Amino acid sequence: MERNYVFDDLRTRLRYELAIASGIGRRESQQDAAYLAATDEDVIAVVCDGMGGIEGGQLASTTAVEAFVEHYQVYTQQCSADFCWMQGAAEAVDDIVYGLSDISGKRIGAGTTLLCAAVHDDSLCWLSVGDSRLYILRNDEIAQVTNDHNYFLRLNQQRAEGSISLEKYHQEARSGEALISFIGMGGLALVDLNDEGFQLYPGDVVLLCTDGLYRTVKKDEIKTILRESTTMREASDYLEQLIAHRALAYQDNYTFILIKMK
Repeated sequence: MERNYVFDDLRTRLRYELAIASGIGRRESQQDAAYLAATDEDVIAVVCDGMGGIEGGQLASTTAVEAFVEHYQVYTQQCSADFCWMQGAAEAVDDIVYGLSDISGKRIGAGTTLLCAAVHDDSLCWLSVGDSRLYILRNDEIAQVTNDHNYFLRLNQQRAEGSISLEKYHQEARSGEALISFIGMGGLALVDLNDEGFQLYPGDVVLLCTDGLYRTVKKDEIKTILRESTTMREASDYLEQLIAHRALAYQDNYTFILIKMK
């Protein structure tokens, strides 16, 4: 399966310009999953990158997306302008993914990153667990607003505090990309959460992506493509073309969602 996402477009006017894309890369299976939905007032976008083997990764990411979106739909029927549901939803989804089992009842030990961005009117909120990333482009600046929850995060903090030598840092850096927080751990170690609302303005672009994009296309290249493209669909096509052109032997699954304010 090359694509594993749902896009529910319920808009009657184009207040938000949207695009979603995914590819299998050079892997045997697609372990990313995503969901994008939009009305005239709201956008909800969820991206997950599964881990745990072909079947385990697919099941973890798909389950996480479906369960998280279900929490969103239930909660926002009560109060669509309130984003305080995110933390509780992530904890519930973590429990669900942690409990995934095979036909014998044995836990499969799968996990997934989870990144959600929700827009209500002009206010953006987000939650991230793992190393999928949220970028915001405004004018000529692009910023990563989520942390990568990997061992590098801990190592860099220790190095800044002076509690680890440079030699030890370089030794440990071999495992730097190993995740230290993800959905399915059975208790979330780290969560990036902004549920107070970040003001968006016309022309701002929000990008959600798995590491299959940002490990292949550099941040400045992403910025240039987003700035110079006339539509988000065009930007999405350019990003996919660049991934294909680079043809990395280890190209991972990639999934990304673009949201542009009109």
